[in-house]
Amino acid sequence: MTKFLLLSVLVFLTGCGDPVEECVKKKQDSWRKSNPNADYGKSTTANEQFRKQCASGGK
Repeated sequence: MTKFLLLSVLVFLTGCGDPVEECVKKKQDSWRKSNPNADYGKSTTANEQFRKQCASGGK
């Protein structure tokens, strides 16, 4: 019974991903592919922009 409960909670939490975080991750992955040698500062700036875009509903 305990294993079933833990598994149910895990499945529930996995299915409840934050749409903003998912949007940011997609944008980050795409940006990293286009800019594989970018320095940390540029990556951080891009990440901040992605968070703003995704939080405001821009995909």
